[in-house]
Amino acid sequence: TDKRALAREALDRYRELSLIYELSETIGATLEVDAVAAVAVEEASRLPSGGEGFIVLGDGPEAERLAGGILGAVLDGEAEIVNDVAADPRATATERGLASLVVAPLKVRGERIGVIGTGSATPVLYRASDLKVLTAIASLAAPTLAQAAAHEAAVRA
Repeated sequence: TDKRALAREALDRYRELSLIYELSETIGATLEVDAVAAVAVEEASRLPSGGEGFIVLGDGPEAERLAGGILGAVLDGEAEIVNDVAADPRATATERGLASLVVAPLKVRGERIGVIGTGSATPVLYRASDLKVLTAIASLAAPTLAQAAAHEAAVRA
């Protein structure tokens, strides 16, 4: 049993490292905010526990979703797992459309630019390993998103 548990843990760590290497290659290949966000959302959707990935940027068209609620709390605080959204008193009406949620802030040099997460309309038991992978995705995506936004602003100017 111990050997199986150790083998499972080693395989999980290998998958996490593979994801990080693959994501860093893919995400750095573009300087368009939408393309970077799409890659990050795709990876967030591939969490072992399942769900649909999403990104909400603080200056994007959906920025009002970051006012209050669970997403707002994560933007102002730390990454979180909420396996029962309906029972969380912070949940907004929109967030209550999901049964389970795992969310991490997108941080660049201490500034929070949005959140990335995965949610499911059916109950899912997100685990610490899901949060760890999502946090790694957020760490890689945030500076690339900021760089892409700066590039797009320079091109427009």
